[in-house]
Amino acid sequence: MKFLKTLMLCMAMMLANLAQAFPTQPVKIITNLPVGSAPDIFARKLSGLLESQWKVPVLVENRPGGAGLVALEYFLRTPNDGHHVFFGDFGFWITMPLLYDKEHLFQQMRPLTIAYNSPWIIVAPPSVKNLADLRQKLRDNPKFGSWGVGSGGHVCGQELSALLKIPTIHVPYKEFGTWFTDTSNGLMSFGCTSVGSSESWINSGKLNYIATAANQRLSSFPNVPTLKELTGHHFESGEAWLAFSTHLKTDDARAAKLEQDIRALARSPEMLAVIQSIRGWPVSSTSAEMQRQRTTTLDQYKVLIKKYNITIN
Repeated sequence: MKFLKTLMLCMAMMLANLAQAFPTQPVKIITNLPVGSAPDIFARKLSGLLESQWKVPVLVENRPGGAGLVALEYFLRTPNDGHHVFFGDFGFWITMPLLYDKEHLFQQMRPLTIAYNSPWIIVAPPSVKNLADLRQKLRDNPKFGSWGVGSGGHVCGQELSALLKIPTIHVPYKEFGTWFTDTSNGLMSFGCTSVGSSESWINSGKLNYIATAANQRLSSFPNVPTLKELTGHHFESGEAWLAFSTHLKTDDARAAKLEQDIRALARSPEMLAVIQSIRGWPVSSTSAEMQRQRTTTLDQYKVLIKKYNITIN
């Protein structure tokens, strides 16, 4: 018995030392999001703070495409030693596994924390000033864009189309810049996106905000009404969240350190300022809270995807 206690104590000390020494080599944050997007800005600022704390390089690698499947399959081929972290958007965590039937791949991932929420807002060409203008625009051109099939913007757009009772055509884009340019020029009638990704286009007069899909007005644009105010309709796809994970088989001590350090820095004054600048809402959940949130949202979106007949062609 004494030998067993000594052995358990030694193992506990080894795990503690392992966590204390971790990370011992460069860390890579892999994301399905494109360079220049609001989440990419968040990830790159956080990587700099992690690098200063860990004293090792922390790199962000963008691998957009396939609604996140490209990045996920790449991530799962990386070593499970804790030196690879995944940062994904709402569409990656929720709609992609439902549409591509890839939930089995997500079972190989270990939740760490939800970093922040991002409310959706409706963007339209400058000539479209309000919901009545948008109705007329859609009668002439029933197209709307998003950053991918099954993305949060796609689901939000379908919900708005159903609310307006106007059949629409969804056009997926790989790049935000091309999508916003086409919307500005009137090739697309509207889109659902985040303020952080679109605000510069609003400030330059190239796009116009019609309404927010969130259930409350945004402090950064208090004059923009909510869709609920305009229509009385509660939007089920009104906001999204962005989160970190690592490999399921990552050592417990290392996974705990990743969660602890990322959560702590996500709530630091520097990162709260970034979240405010990209117009997000800070969350910083525990891994258990993230898992519960994902389970709840998956059930909700199973209904929405079936309701709006969203499929991969």
